[in-house]
Amino acid sequence: MKKFYDKSIWHYRKNYCRKHGKKAYHPSLIVGETKKDYINIGLTTQKYRGRHSNIAIHNPTNFKETSYLRDDVLSHPKRKFSGILKKYFIHKDDYSKIDKIIEKYKKRRQLGGSH
Repeated sequence: MKKFYDKSIWHYRKNYCRKHGKKAYHPSLIVGETKKDYINIGLTTQKYRGRHSNIAIHNPTNFKETSYLRDDVLSHPKRKFSGILKKYFIHKDDYSKIDKIIEKYKKRRQLGGSH
């Protein structure tokens, strides 16, 4: 069962992946969890992902710069994440943008299983 966190619990974590045979990480905004996965939104410096636009937000470590959140919500195994990134914060103006991404995800028809 998917459980989305309250806004006060949202936080950033390192999302580890393999890139060119080396272990690398990308910060992800954790907005919920299931029994085995974290529900997350990827953080990036790129305005576009292919032909899709990412959502502009304040940079979590320096609010004067621009960062982007991907316009989709993903689930990844908890084992691929490390501890909370304590120097990353969410700007108060970005909460409504994040809510819109999550609401869009919730309205989308979920695949798999008969419910």
